[in-house]
Amino acid sequence: MSGLPLDPGLVLGEPLGLLLLLPLAWAIRRWRRRRPGLASPILRLPGGPPPRSWSSTWAAVCGTAGLTMIVFALARPSLRRPVPWESEGVEILLVLDVSSSMTARDLDPERDRLEVARTAAERFVAGRPRDRIGLIRFARYADPICPLTLDHEAVATLLRGLEPVPADGPEDATGIGRALARAAAVLAGGEARSRVAILLTDGQENVATAQTPAEIGPLEGAALCRDEGIRVHAIGVGEADGGLLARIAEATGGGRFAAEDAESLEEVWRDIDRLETSRFREPRWIRIDLQGWCGAAALVLLMLGRWLGGGRREVLP
Repeated sequence: MSGLPLDPGLVLGEPLGLLLLLPLAWAIRRWRRRRPGLASPILRLPGGPPPRSWSSTWAAVCGTAGLTMIVFALARPSLRRPVPWESEGVEILLVLDVSSSMTARDLDPERDRLEVARTAAERFVAGRPRDRIGLIRFARYADPICPLTLDHEAVATLLRGLEPVPADGPEDATGIGRALARAAAVLAGGEARSRVAILLTDGQENVATAQTPAEIGPLEGAALCRDEGIRVHAIGVGEADGGLLARIAEATGGGRFAAEDAESLEEVWRDIDRLETSRFREPRWIRIDLQGWCGAAALVLLMLGRWLGGGRREVLP
């Protein structure tokens, strides 16, 4: 709608220029006040000699205000209020290996693999405020730690709390297939435009083996993700099976990445961040029409001015 914006939310049409006619009304008022026989019994406009009573003064004020509100009503004023953004963002599930081998310090001499991975993942989460992000930790078993959420501070807190499982304990193994199957279950049926699992591991599958045919293998887990429309970006560090990770990524339409140190791992997360861009619908506005309110105010002001102008006047001392 064309018009003259007075502030980011108020729009007025071109008839607002009629306000420039008010000085003419004042001139007509002065002319008629000098010729009492021509005075209008209906509308009293301000001007002429100084008013002789408080009632005539306020009658003039109300008349002027009423005319002003008529002009505003003709300008069809309206308020524009933005409708909140509607995100077509990404649902992202972080799937991080916490097997005991993640305590190695080959990525950074002062931090182990898991700490380096946690820090990089936390920065990634902080840079995606409009996406729902969740967290799975896995070794032999895959455990959802955080559901998909926009509460990224909670995600960061849980990331910082991740610890590797004890070496040679009952959980100390690498079940990539189980982790992918759990990711598929968590992300299944989501309404986001894009659903992504980011798998980070430093090992090779040793839960689903020839001796355990009932276990879900990595490619079976990848197939479950693919069937749900979930892309898997696979990050390998340390002694990860690069060939297997490449097949997982290819099967799901994701990317395969490798990191040799902390800096290259940070770059991997930045690459994924660039790949998974969020889209947002164009901002929409709702219009609140104020014409009726201005018209009602004009009517009240003109009637009040008429009543004050026709009432008994008290002569000022």
